Amino acid sequence: MSRIVTNVEDIEKVIQFHLTTRLTAFDKSLAVLRPMVAADGYTASIQASSHHYCTPRTDEGPYTHVEIGFPDAPDGLLKPYAEDPSNPIDTVYGWVPIGIIAQVFASHDGIVADDLLQIAQEG
Repeated sequence: MSRIVTNVEDIEKVIQFHLTTRLTAFDKSLAVLRPMVAADGYTASIQASSHHYCTPRTDEGPYTHVEIGFPDAPDGLLKPYAEDPSNPIDTVYGWVPIGIIAQVFASHDGIVADDLLQIAQEG
């Protein structure tokens, strides 16, 4: 059974953990993280590193603003950050505040955290 996080502050913790935990020891900046999934099936790629549109633009967090891309459905909260507003599901959204992304996932019934939630709460 998947763990679903619905509280905006806890979703932010899960996203921070997702972004700051890299599986590749060789070059953490080149690791592309898997898309995040909402409880209702909504997905989006959330990335942050020295190669992404984020603050700080480094390979270490915590991050205040991150890059989200290729959501499977348009969302009005993300629109101001769209690189190509005319194509909302096939674009990148740069420097999006993590709180906005947490609100987006909260509006989709929460984020699927699985093992990330337990690790984030322990940290």
